[in-house]
Amino acid sequence: MSHPEYPSVIPLLPLRNGVLFPGTVITVPVGRARSIAMIEAVGQDAIVGIAVQRDARMVDPELADLQPVGTYARVRQIRRTGERNYQVVLEGLGRFSLKTILHGKPYWTAEVEQLADENSDPTEAKLLAGALGSRMREKLQEIAPDMSSSFGQWIELLGRGDDSGLLADRVAAALSLDTDKEVQVLLTRDVSERLRLVSRLLDEAITLAELKHKIDSEVRRGLHSNQREVLLRQQLRAIQKELGEEPKSDDLQALRERLDNAGLPEEARKVADRELARLEAMNNAHAEFGVIRTYLEWIADLPWNKRASGTLEIDAIAKKLDADHFGLEEVKKRILEHMAVLKVSGNTRATLLCLAGPPGSARPRWANRSRTPPAVRSCGSPSAACATRRRSAATGAPTSARCPVDSCTP
Repeated sequence: MSHPEYPSVIPLLPLRNGVLFPGTVITVPVGRARSIAMIEAVGQDAIVGIAVQRDARMVDPELADLQPVGTYARVRQIRRTGERNYQVVLEGLGRFSLKTILHGKPYWTAEVEQLADENSDPTEAKLLAGALGSRMREKLQEIAPDMSSSFGQWIELLGRGDDSGLLADRVAAALSLDTDKEVQVLLTRDVSERLRLVSRLLDEAITLAELKHKIDSEVRRGLHSNQREVLLRQQLRAIQKELGEEPKSDDLQALRERLDNAGLPEEARKVADRELARLEAMNNAHAEFGVIRTYLEWIADLPWNKRASGTLEIDAIAKKLDADHFGLEEVKKRILEHMAVLKVSGNTRATLLCLAGPPGSARPRWANRSRTPPAVRSCGSPSAACATRRRSAATGAPTSARCPVDSCTP
């Protein structure tokens, strides 16, 4: 396809961000003094050059500060947006190579060389263009929703397969890529290579669009679930108010926060959530309310993420047993043997020691060594810790008779 000849010396408009591709139209703001001078000098329908700055912060760029390839553009419209600001509508026409920056005018002027697309294999380029056009037709609405109003126009443009390079430029412009990727496309002169590059960028854009859609769907589902929970809780409070029940939300919310901060494992968390849901739906006067609440507070108080690093001191254990329990030497001896075996073997697994005996022999107190049982205050109180209580001759169980005063001093 033959291209018109454009001048080799043209006014230059540097862009801080974005790229103008041939075959596309963009609107750019103009605010720098030299750019305003150029717009006011050339007027509408003029042919100008559009170059991309390497550093957007540069105020007065020179040749080294601009990309080596730019775009011929026709000024389609000029709109004043302020006292010293304009918006300019530009239509991309073709590529040029930037040779040098000319001085002597109040605006940038450049000497350029027109560049034509390189198409070493037209058949391959046509096949690549067909595949890219079909893929773009399918996904344009998904990856460029802001272009939905002009969707039919884009379909028409993509159907024109006479210029494969122009198709690649238009698709790249539709993808809303960052400036670095757009510059890569602009610098690629070979049509087949440009089509492959744009196809990869299209695949990336599709993947990102699908991921964004998935995340948005998950967020919406979560919001709907939370809104449903809030609505149900509001209804529950209204029902409780009608029934004259005291609100429990603040109190139970504090308990919920304690459970959240307890670091529960997954299985324990499921049980806690289930019981907390039962508690929230239960009347305060219900018989199980206090039981469930105590159970949940006990769960919240457990040190789920803490581990003690103590050592087994047999002498200390023996002193503690003697201080807490009078008599029962065989039982204490068996416990000390068990602890000694654990210390020698190094077994860290939790073990249970079963204590068998008649009723009233203080087995629960042996099972929990973290709590010191009350001592015998007087011989007038029958106690399992008393070794001199009278026992039945038939069963060996302690009788209800009080023990002698002299033999039961704590």
